Amino acid sequence: MGYLLLWLESLTCSSLFIGLAVACAARLNGRLWQLAVATLAILLLLGKYAALATFVGVVEIHYRVNAGWLWPAATLGLAFLVGAVWLAARGLMRAMPDDRPVAACWPRGKLALALAAAVMLHAMTFFSLDANARQSLATVRAEAMALATSVAPPRMPDHENAAVIYQQAFEAFGPYAGGTGEFWPPIWQEGTDALTSHEEPKVDLRHIRVGQPAQDTDEASPPEPAFDFKSPALGEFLAEHAGELALVRAAAARSGCFFDRDYARPTFDMLLPEIQGLSVAGRLLALHARWSAAQGDLKGALVDVGAMYGVARHAGAEPILVSFLVSAMIDEMADTTLEAILSGQHPTLEDLSPVQIEGGVSHRRMFVRAMRMEEAFLLNSIANLESADISAMGALTSGHSPLFVAGLGALYRVFYLADDIAACRATMHDYQRLPSLTYKNYHEDALELESTILRSPKGIVTSLFLPSLGPSAEVAFRADAQQRLAQTAKAMHQYYAQHGAFPDSLLAPNFLQLVPRDPYNNKPIQLKKTATGWTLYCVGPNMIDEGGEKTDRSTAVIRQGDLTFQYAEPEPKQ
Repeated sequence: MGYLLLWLESLTCSSLFIGLAVACAARLNGRLWQLAVATLAILLLLGKYAALATFVGVVEIHYRVNAGWLWPAATLGLAFLVGAVWLAARGLMRAMPDDRPVAACWPRGKLALALAAAVMLHAMTFFSLDANARQSLATVRAEAMALATSVAPPRMPDHENAAVIYQQAFEAFGPYAGGTGEFWPPIWQEGTDALTSHEEPKVDLRHIRVGQPAQDTDEASPPEPAFDFKSPALGEFLAEHAGELALVRAAAARSGCFFDRDYARPTFDMLLPEIQGLSVAGRLLALHARWSAAQGDLKGALVDVGAMYGVARHAGAEPILVSFLVSAMIDEMADTTLEAILSGQHPTLEDLSPVQIEGGVSHRRMFVRAMRMEEAFLLNSIANLESADISAMGALTSGHSPLFVAGLGALYRVFYLADDIAACRATMHDYQRLPSLTYKNYHEDALELESTILRSPKGIVTSLFLPSLGPSAEVAFRADAQQRLAQTAKAMHQYYAQHGAFPDSLLAPNFLQLVPRDPYNNKPIQLKKTATGWTLYCVGPNMIDEGGEKTDRSTAVIRQGDLTFQYAEPEPKQ
């Protein structure tokens, strides 16, 4: 109702302005002067409506925001043009006895007073709508705070908090240069490159073909030379950082971790310096685990792998998208490190006890919590538009032409705010339900959701921010699959440690009572006997059982084949 009133009031103000201009023009001598003044008045207001329609067009066409204001703005301009031309033609018609235009008798004073009253009423209506929008932003801010605090990790005493020990380790890391390794020796970068060589290309949902075998590229890149984890240089580097490693292991052994965050005021500007530190800690542990295994210290290597799972759990405790991604990265690195260490080895039950992955974290649950925090960030950023200064949106509009400049904040709040809030809530809720779907339905819904956001989003902030969230749930499915494979592989080795042979099936009494499910097809994960040992596998994103065959990473564009955990029969003890 308020928008219809604004539309009618705008036409009323414009009509009164044209009427006043025509009344003044009618009193001029000379027909050309009369026509010129009336035409100038019409063009002046027509320019205003053209500017309004252009602004709406930029928002709704260039930024693909389907808010529905383009046609009302266009019809408003058209209605004004038709009415103004009729009013000018009627007023300048020479129908008076003395051959003067009709508008010469129009009372200019009354028209001026009516115009002033109409403008004031129009302004009152607009600012009333703006005041209502500002008031709704207070509710949005409260909602954002409630969302953020609902998923925030619990505070704990310092003597139980792993974050206290992590902080000491991060300080000891020194100037790590934001992950470039600039101040650490080259052996660090070479080693971490070897650790991460298993990682897949960035996920693009459009390239995943459910029901189709993995496709290779025509050109194969040459394989990377194998890294020597027995390298003396690596041993010296790890010895220099033995103190930090001890701190990280002690922190990872604690059950809880809470880094001080102001979750009551969620914002995209929230500083997360500890995330980089946790990533470094995970990679440092992985290097030490591989080095220890190469030196024959299997027990020490498994202690490091257990600590990696602890670091991943602590990273995932923070309900923030980047924390979730770092947690999944460390968890997968722990899985591949465990696979490399166990193959062909004779771990005892005591050796395996530090590797605590039974009943571990659920990355899909982590993703849902992270999406709730992202929703809180987004809603709070929208709530900051209560101020006429809209510089708070700078973080979200980075890299884009500035839509919001001084003086346009009120226009945004009145005409686009409600759509943005509704679009934010609806879209984030859609993202949050994705992990609860079967993988096939998830993949279809995620593609449709991302396509809808890119093609015709309902809000400006939604169009600028949300498209980047699509592939994150894919990471959650993959991380859960890898973790379940590692959990099952541990149970197989526990069974071997007790019975001297691997079980012929996945049910290992006392160690694995229920076979974990493949997140991709919701069937039990599978076991295959090979010439050199055993392969545990999940079907992977394409949902085709390829018999545990791993796609060659030197040729695959995106690995759609099976996700595997391979282990060889241990060599007989001498």
